[in-house]
Amino acid sequence: QACLEIANQLGDSQWAARAKGELGIISFLEGNTSEAVNLLGGAIFSAYRSGDIGSQVRLLSILGLGFNEEHRFSEALAIFNTAIATAERTPDAGFPFLAYRGKAAALAGLNQIYPAKQLLTKALAIAREQDDRVHEADLLAEAARIGIADHDLKEAETGFRKAVRIAERMNDYRTVSEIMFNLSEVERQLGDLRSADRALNTGLAASRHLGDRYYLPRDFNALAEIKIAEKKYREADKLYGQAEDVLDDILANQHSFEENTAHAGSMSSIYLEHFRLAQRMGNADRAFQVIERVRGRFVASKLFVREQAGIHSERITKLEGEIAATQLELLQSREANSRSSRMQQLLADERNLAFQLNEAGLQRRETLVKPTPLKTIRASLRADEVFVEYVLDQDAVFCFIVTNNSSRLLRLPVDSSTIRNLTHSYLAELKAMHSGEHIAAELYQLLLAPVVRSFPQPRIIISPDDVLNALPFEALRDDHGFVVRSKVVTYTPSGTVLWLLRKKKVQEGDRSLLAVGAVDYKFARALPDRFAHNSTAAVVLRGLAEITGARLTDLPGSRDEVSAIAQIAGQGSEVLLGEKATEYGFKAQPLEQFRVIHLATHAAADEHYPDRSALVLGVTPHSSD
Repeated sequence: QACLEIANQLGDSQWAARAKGELGIISFLEGNTSEAVNLLGGAIFSAYRSGDIGSQVRLLSILGLGFNEEHRFSEALAIFNTAIATAERTPDAGFPFLAYRGKAAALAGLNQIYPAKQLLTKALAIAREQDDRVHEADLLAEAARIGIADHDLKEAETGFRKAVRIAERMNDYRTVSEIMFNLSEVERQLGDLRSADRALNTGLAASRHLGDRYYLPRDFNALAEIKIAEKKYREADKLYGQAEDVLDDILANQHSFEENTAHAGSMSSIYLEHFRLAQRMGNADRAFQVIERVRGRFVASKLFVREQAGIHSERITKLEGEIAATQLELLQSREANSRSSRMQQLLADERNLAFQLNEAGLQRRETLVKPTPLKTIRASLRADEVFVEYVLDQDAVFCFIVTNNSSRLLRLPVDSSTIRNLTHSYLAELKAMHSGEHIAAELYQLLLAPVVRSFPQPRIIISPDDVLNALPFEALRDDHGFVVRSKVVTYTPSGTVLWLLRKKKVQEGDRSLLAVGAVDYKFARALPDRFAHNSTAAVVLRGLAEITGARLTDLPGSRDEVSAIAQIAGQGSEVLLGEKATEYGFKAQPLEQFRVIHLATHAAADEHYPDRSALVLGVTPHSSD
């Protein structure tokens, strides 16, 4: 802070930007990512305005490392590539060690192990040539982490021990802390529990020396593991609770909805470990509270808290329009170079939008919705309903089954890898226009039959998990055919969201139905036949190639579908078909006046970029909607 004040007094914009960037790093480690994004984003813009190449490379690398922390590897990769390219075209910029280390981690996160190792080999050789021991330790540690990803635990163990010897000599407590936590897990997997505990305690000591709040949940989680090993389950439960309390406080300071979900996802192991402990202790209420603490809370906060803030500006509106236009251009583009440049533009605009939204709401501290207790969910259900919330653990599959007079936590007779494999196979069958009926029947027996046998209620409300979010449960097959013929299946992100929707007072519109169908998809017929999973097109096309195949075909049955629904709804219905079924046509409707909105369109769900998930409507001639 003193450096920033001096730089401002001297009118030195370059040093002021550098000071803001360092303050942004401190804010991040203190758990205040909203302030961190504001400071770091402002510093990056200042570095570009002033032409400070060194700051550009360093700050971009740090930004990329932040994306890596939250497992947003594709976004991180684009940032690291920019940092490396900037350094390479500027001879005096020095070698971008941070960007190389971060890019290797991002590649490993995307399962590109060989190129990740190549990058680190190059960077390590230069670090040794320059006798740069600090970066050598960092790079050795990263190489060891990639060894874990490559299932070579012995290589990882050797790498971590080499790295920590250098870091200890340099009194680099942060690197020592990170390495020893990683080494502890490796030793645990190798079966050397004594060495694992020794490494863990060394890591905790180094972490306490630093006092970084961002890593406190990791520390509490590690201590809880020690207590579990000592069979001190109540103490472990308390430590997990403390970890989650700190996470709540950090998440309340995140700068966007997407940042919340990404950070919670990157820390999900803490919640899963706590869930396992509660399940082992036979405490279903506690297990449910733990899962609800992470699942759906951010959706609930978005629906019931954040929308009240009303953040908007002309700049934000303009950026949102530019992003939508770029996405449409990507759908229409066939040429690889064109798609790649548009992807870069999309990522840049999205980062800029996140910065603008963060700056607009910086003074506003979000209040996260509290998880709803199991007994409250039970009281909200009707007699003909059963609520089923699935949990895919590393190995096992669990589900909470709740009615208006009972609740239980059930372990299903199947492992999670089997469910994932079957679900992927079933979705592939549907994508290939096959029935997949045998897989659908097997999934029914594994996922729904244990519920239906004991709970015959005709209405099933499902809260899915992991890959189950893409599974159409109503299309599974029981002894009489499709489940939808005997059950009414609906979905909710979590029990908390379900309860909030149930208790929210809603003023129903005067008109019965708005239905959209028979969209003209001729604008998207020129999509390339296939995309590699690691190609830029696969990342940018928002999952469209993955979900709908290479081409968006028309949906002829959707015309009959919406027309039939409109007949049932009766007077007051509005139907948009063909050339009227566009984004402009849809948004021009008085949406708040309709009790039901039904869209029979293509859709895309992007698990890597959830905010890019979309419904695909038609294009009005001579417009960009």
